[in-house]
Amino acid sequence: MNYLHVDFSKSAKNVEIQDLLSGQVYLTDRNILEDQSFINELENRRKGICVDVASIEHWLTRGWDASLPLYMSSRHVKFVDSGKDRNEVLEKLFESYSTVQACPLVTVRHKESAQPIQLDRVCPDSVEWNKNYR
Repeated sequence: MNYLHVDFSKSAKNVEIQDLLSGQVYLTDRNILEDQSFINELENRRKGICVDVASIEHWLTRGWDASLPLYMSSRHVKFVDSGKDRNEVLEKLFESYSTVQACPLVTVRHKESAQPIQLDRVCPDSVEWNKNYR
C-alpha cells in the first residue's frame, strides 16, 4: 500500500494527492505519480514516521476509507496549546478572542432584561481557569 489518497474531482488535468503518512497535500498534474522526483520527495518526507498498519487496516476493513485521510492527517496536527506553557497560551488566546468580539447576549423575550453571557475558562489541569468547573 502506498498510503496516498488521490482525489480526481479537482479538475480534468489536476489531482489532489494527500500523503496519509506525512500529512502533506499536493495539488498537481495527474501524471505526477510517474515522476521519480515526486516519489523521492514522498520518501524523504516520510523518514522517521512510524506506520501503524493495524490502525489503517482497522479503518479500511470497516469501510471507513472516505474518512481515513482526515484521520491520518489528524495524527500530524500540532495543537497550539500542546507545549509546556499550555496555560499561558490558553490565556493569551482567550484574551485575543474576547477583544475581537464580546460574548453574545442571552436570547430573552424582553430586550430590556438582556444580559451578556459570561465566557468561562475551562482547563482540565487548572482550577484557575474556571473555579465552577467540576
